[in-house]
Amino acid sequence: MDYQRVLDEIAEAFIERPLDFLLEQDLQTRVAEILRHELRNRDYLYADFADASLTYSSNNMANYKLPYPQEIQQTAEGIENPISRVHTEVAVQDHLTAADGWREQIDVVVFRNQLENAIEWNDGSNRFDPEDFEAAIELKYIKNKNYFPTHSGVDDLVESLKTDSNSIESDLEELAALPDHTETFLVIFSNYNYLYQGPVLDTSETRKKKYTRVGDAMCDWLRANAGDTHVLYAQPLHSEWITDHD
Repeated sequence: MDYQRVLDEIAEAFIERPLDFLLEQDLQTRVAEILRHELRNRDYLYADFADASLTYSSNNMANYKLPYPQEIQQTAEGIENPISRVHTEVAVQDHLTAADGWREQIDVVVFRNQLENAIEWNDGSNRFDPEDFEAAIELKYIKNKNYFPTHSGVDDLVESLKTDSNSIESDLEELAALPDHTETFLVIFSNYNYLYQGPVLDTSETRKKKYTRVGDAMCDWLRANAGDTHVLYAQPLHSEWITDHD
């Protein structure tokens, strides 16, 4: 699968049909939709299991609810290809964020065509072994942010882009923690060209020069810290791959 081509298609749609992408969930839905379409056309949409399809624990589950996961397990094991390879909000087994202990969920995952490890059903929460990931995609929609805090220096501004509500740094860390065979992608969308890349519509040359310097510094940071993750940036007039991996 040429994932970069698929993501280029999403970026092009973001430019050509902006009203179709009002929320980050719209982008997530479109990515999953196109990936499923691509795999369905190749007859590779569904995966099977090398062994058991589902394990479950009931630490906080009432005993009278146990028949439900048991029924789901029985049904799944009776299907030849029981699971779509494309899923959203995928929780990773034994993989927690460093900041607050919440289990990380990856925006879009494409599983390998055979899952070697069982899905963990833990009190209703499904967790997957990252060894079964073929590709993992994180999406970041920097929405309605149209200026940088003017009181900050370049280093402070880059720090705020990495962390705070953008959490770009934590996304890269989560992707870097996945197995080496997993292709990883971070796609950053901005409806106001927050990183000042490509064509800039700002009419103030002074502000354009200042903010482009900040955006360039952030892109330099992304290139230095992305590792093997491919980073794509899209704004209403333009998209480009920030990193240049073969």
